[in-house]
Amino acid sequence: MRTKSFISFTVTLVVTLLLFALLYVFVIETGSFRTATFKGANSVAGLSNAEFFTTGQDIVVTDAMIMAITDTSVRFSYTIKNEGTATIPSISNVSIQSFYSKNTILNDSNDVDAGIYRIGVDRSLAPGESYTGTCYASGAIPKGMKYLVFEVDYANVIEEEAEYNNTYSLLLAPDLVITNAEITSKVGSRLNYTFTIKNVGHTAVNDLYNISIQNLYSANTIFNDKGDVPCGGCILGVKGSLAPGESYTGTFYSLIEAPIGTNYMLIKIDSGEIEEETDETNNTYILELMPDLEVTNIAVISKSQNQVNYEYTIRNNGINTIPSLYNISIQNFYSANEVFYDEDDVSAGGGVLAVDRSLAPGESYTGTFSAFGAVPDGMKYITGMIDWGDNIKETNEDNNKFAARIPYI
Repeated sequence: MRTKSFISFTVTLVVTLLLFALLYVFVIETGSFRTATFKGANSVAGLSNAEFFTTGQDIVVTDAMIMAITDTSVRFSYTIKNEGTATIPSISNVSIQSFYSKNTILNDSNDVDAGIYRIGVDRSLAPGESYTGTCYASGAIPKGMKYLVFEVDYANVIEEEAEYNNTYSLLLAPDLVITNAEITSKVGSRLNYTFTIKNVGHTAVNDLYNISIQNLYSANTIFNDKGDVPCGGCILGVKGSLAPGESYTGTFYSLIEAPIGTNYMLIKIDSGEIEEETDETNNTYILELMPDLEVTNIAVISKSQNQVNYEYTIRNNGINTIPSLYNISIQNFYSANEVFYDEDDVSAGGGVLAVDRSLAPGESYTGTFSAFGAVPDGMKYITGMIDWGDNIKETNEDNNKFAARIPYI
């Protein structure tokens, strides 16, 4: 009796093990449960290829990129790599099957067949070696399809260690960037500017209306960093689409005065992220908010044997306040002409303004300064430069120079 029970148990165990073995071979060799590798991930359920197999050929898609989209096809590049331990003798008959899809699952129920393509390059692929080629998905992108999903070696002409890592998916989406922004005027605390956005992606933005724009004043170039100050945001409110390659130019403004010490206004398009894009990291534009010192008037007011005194007026033509004029420097030269820092110029000293006050956009300040030393023979002018030491970063560094005729010479 015990012998019969033992035999029965043994037979049951053997049959069970055989069934598990057959199921394992079926799943692995037929490529059942195929899923698309998205943006280069090469694992299933967190397991690498090496955890399943140790020898043989194994094609893996390591990269792919959209190259061009027309009304009849999508051209893309792909890179395959042999991550196995044996050489693939030829990749000529290896096929690439493409589908337009709503998701990243290969040959899903709603996928649209985009054709099969043979690599057609008679070359081998050694272990660790890669090959990059181009391929076409046929037909226009159907409405609602957001991905191009493809599988290499779809016909299974290569016997591989693993069949689950041959797929890849590419997002078919627009990509909005701000290509330019310029401040046009400042009215009270309001800063008006124009901006241009461009769709550098693969498909159209179907509706611009609810695309949002957000402004932040910032001490650095990091959007929404600690200390950033919101200064206005809204939706574009523009009816219409934006095809790949098309641009749109609009106007917007900041709502509050830039705090002192603010160096930038950061402008982000699609800040509400209602549009899925191929790149979500390129939506911010950096607009520098800088002062601009200009010498608007210069006149000699007195002269002695070793000193020439003059009056100057400076104006902040920029869009940001200069917190203090105290350390703004002036450098003087005696010159035979009005050309600043000419080869025959003679230094006439310099120093800082030592004026403890700020200078807001549009404000002017008038003060006096002196050139020191006897005026050399033949020198008829005082030339100089405000902010000689580049203490202030300005929008225009070319309007800081000045020249004044020295009377009675």
